[in-house]
Amino acid sequence: MKTIFENKFVYDKEFYNEYYKHLYFKRTGVRVFDIIIIINLLISIISIITPNLFEINFYRAITNIVVVLLFLLIQIGGFFENKNLRYKQDLEANNGKPIEVEFLITKEKISSDDINISFTNIKKIVRTKKFYFLITKQRNCIVLKKDGFTKGTAREFEEFLRGKRLNCNGRIEILKN
Repeated sequence: MKTIFENKFVYDKEFYNEYYKHLYFKRTGVRVFDIIIIINLLISIISIITPNLFEINFYRAITNIVVVLLFLLIQIGGFFENKNLRYKQDLEANNGKPIEVEFLITKEKISSDDINISFTNIKKIVRTKKFYFLITKQRNCIVLKKDGFTKGTAREFEEFLRGKRLNCNGRIEILKN
């Protein structure tokens, strides 16, 4: 099968930052949860400032504020801890050097040394500022760097994906960072 795209990049700190930013802050479920707890925080603050507006007593409002702030701190702390931990683990596993990957893309599949995924197995595609995350039906993630194309370009790759009519309801999410 003829290779139409090649993508090569290094799993550096920039990659882990963007990957974990997506996991911890950009996914729909996380955004919905964050909106709900922020609304809870605002209602609690407003009920302290104007106690007659909402029927929440002072101590319950303070408790809500503390719980919401703890949730947000756990989320932010998890982001920083995991992105740094994973980067260090990968360095250790690769004798102190960042991991380099190269993907070969044909009309039917994406492959590397240890991955061989058919496009029919792609469930979702997320496009961030610098990367494409291709999520499989088994919830694995193939990462391609936009400026990592050594054969073809990011724009041509996007056109190719749109032409594939993948079984992901045409979902190519565009996330702004």
